[in-house]
Amino acid sequence: MACDTVGVLAGEAAFDTLFLRLRPLAFAIALRITRDSCEAEDVVQAAFCKMWALSATLHNTNLKGWLSVVTQNIAIDHVRRQHRERAFFESEHAKPIAVISAEVEALQNIEYGHLVRALDRLGNESRTLLFESFFAERSHSAIALRRATALGTVKTRIRAGLKQLRRFIA
Repeated sequence: MACDTVGVLAGEAAFDTLFLRLRPLAFAIALRITRDSCEAEDVVQAAFCKMWALSATLHNTNLKGWLSVVTQNIAIDHVRRQHRERAFFESEHAKPIAVISAEVEALQNIEYGHLVRALDRLGNESRTLLFESFFAERSHSAIALRRATALGTVKTRIRAGLKQLRRFIA
C-alpha cells in the first residue's frame, strides 16, 4: 500500500500508518536543523499537526515532499525564534542600569499598574492570545496551529481583545 498521496488519509488508522512511515524522515530533518532531540520532537509534532489539519486540502500531494518542506520550515522558524529570544535576554542583561527620577518611576508604575488591571479585565482567552502574540512573539498562524483553531478566528479574537484593551485603558 503506497502512502504518497492524501487519499490514504481517509481515517485515523491510515494517518497512524502514515505517521509511522514518515516520522523518521521528519525527525531526521528536524534534528539536523535544531540539533536537539527534544526540540526536534516538538517540530515533528507541529508538522504532523499541520498535516492533519490540512489533510482535506492535500489531494494528490506528494506527502513525503510536502512533509519534508513543512518540517524544514517549522524547524528553521523554531531555531530563529530561539535566537531572537536568546539575543533579547542577553541584551536585557547587558544593558547598563539607568538612573531615573522618582517622579518618572512613579508614573511608569502607575501606567504599568493600569495596563495590568486592564489585562485582568480581559477574558482569559483574549488575554492568553494577546500574550502569545505579543510577548511570546508567535505568529497568528502558529497560534492557530497550536490551538487547532481557524486562522481567521485567531486574528478576529486578537483584534477584539486589542479593541477591548484600548477601551479599558482609555
